[in-house]
Amino acid sequence: MAPALLQTAHPWRTFRWYRDQKHYSGTYWSPTMRDHVIYESRLELSRLLFADFDPSVRAIVAQPFLLQTVLEARVRRHIPDYLLFTG
Repeated sequence: MAPALLQTAHPWRTFRWYRDQKHYSGTYWSPTMRDHVIYESRLELSRLLFADFDPSVRAIVAQPFLLQTVLEARVRRHIPDYLLFTG
């Protein structure tokens, strides 16, 4: 897949907000992206802040794709939190 396509990717999944939820999710205005970027926890928010202050980061994509493989006869799936483009 071309990097330019990944830079314009929409998040693979969406998440829900509800009252009294256990995690802290939301949107963050990213100066790097000049747009909102989603996060699902305070840990993700802190990673997002570090990425925004890193001068080598040119683009941040939240939950860009689904990785899937078969391991020991079971399907394993993972959606990365962020994809950072540097340069």
